[in-house]
Amino acid sequence: MRALLALTLVCVGAMCAAAQGDFVASDPVAYAEIAHRLASGGEAFTTRHPFEMRIGLTVPVALFYKLFGVSVFVSNLPCFLAALGIVIVAYAAAPTPRAKLFALVFSAASVTLVRHSAILLPDLPCGALMAASVLGLARRAGPNGARWLAGGMIAAVAAFLVKESAIWLAPIWTYAVIADGREHGARSTFERYRAALVVGAVSVIAYLVLCAIVWGSPLARLHGVDEVSAEHTWAMAGKSGAEWLARLAWQPPILFAKLFGFALVPAVIALVIVRGPARVWVVAAAVIALFFWFGSSSLTSYSPLPVRPRMVLPLLPCVLVLAAHGADGLCERITYAWGRRAVIVVLVGSVGFTAVRVLPKVVSPDRSERTAFAYLRGEAAASPEPLILVCGARRGTWLAHFYFSFALPPNVEVIAAADVPMRELPANARVRALVYPPITVDDPSDFEGDRARVINSLALPVLVFGPAVQLQDAASGEQLWSALHQAR
Repeated sequence: MRALLALTLVCVGAMCAAAQGDFVASDPVAYAEIAHRLASGGEAFTTRHPFEMRIGLTVPVALFYKLFGVSVFVSNLPCFLAALGIVIVAYAAAPTPRAKLFALVFSAASVTLVRHSAILLPDLPCGALMAASVLGLARRAGPNGARWLAGGMIAAVAAFLVKESAIWLAPIWTYAVIADGREHGARSTFERYRAALVVGAVSVIAYLVLCAIVWGSPLARLHGVDEVSAEHTWAMAGKSGAEWLARLAWQPPILFAKLFGFALVPAVIALVIVRGPARVWVVAAAVIALFFWFGSSSLTSYSPLPVRPRMVLPLLPCVLVLAAHGADGLCERITYAWGRRAVIVVLVGSVGFTAVRVLPKVVSPDRSERTAFAYLRGEAAASPEPLILVCGARRGTWLAHFYFSFALPPNVEVIAAADVPMRELPANARVRALVYPPITVDDPSDFEGDRARVINSLALPVLVFGPAVQLQDAASGEQLWSALHQAR
């Protein structure tokens, strides 16, 4: 079975590597910039924004930048490794060889796992570490149970350093302690959990001291989350009653179905057949699902999490583990061999059909933006003449710094199209325009508006064309400057 595990890891790793497309603006760029400041010795902790406090994500990325340099794959490496870690956890949590086989099949066919391994966000690494923590709880009754619990606590602390969602582990650990206390007594339970409790207590104290030194308050992280929660575009404040009803009623289960697909069927079966220490996976799935469904991102006001796929990623390992348990348990309860074979064919076929239909699109993403910036880097290196990049959307200016490894050459200047009316056109400059869709309407997420319509109306020669971006040759820039001034 270990050979099969190794083969699955190779296959999943290959798919995750192939899924690396263009870098994503906004949050991933912010994490990458913080990590680069850490790697270069710059001032990385200047505010109480949660992104700066998620050192469990940014510090590893900074280390990878030190070792391998800045690139899309290196930036996404924590998520790539998290995807492989989830496969290992699902395999390790399966109780029988047949269950392990199911775990590997469900993991390899998980479109959600592969897709999110290629985006620098904290949710998948946090989910992988949370799963490792639950695995430690699930193995607490076996040999070296105290060591598994200590390892699980270390994973829980690491998960919290990645993202605040790891606090959802608290009720799961509480359940395990209470269950063991009832079954084995307080003294025996304390002996078993003693090392884990020491690790947890020392880690909490050390983290509070770190927050007090770096950010000025032991509770700086909680304050930081509260400060930004109301500013998010997805905040529910001011929404209509119908929107609140949809968010708290049917949107979460619809999202679960979309993300986990047919694997939810055996996972739901597992809810009623899993017993013993492995029951903690059922508790973990229920707790995480309920916290996402009804929990709040703020302590000062009720602010539900947005119904976005990445917010549910901590639930993914639990679903994979329970799906393997459920499929194995279902086969165990069928008397006839032909019936078991039919169940296996139906389960594997259903999951495999979805994977075959969707995964090819995931592992062949658009890379036109990377191609465009590779072209620009070549132009900048080929001639010392000024090179000006005008970005139709402001996110292009953020991404330009990333693709130039956060160090623009002295002859390169990046300007948002919305800022062109405030700038003079330099003489003897080569001007390029970077245009993002949508072309027909302004993009409200680009705070000062997208000028793609104006740029495209000029019918400039296209240097790089793709569905995500177009790089156009504006020559000396006079025509482009004039059009953007008129569109002011």
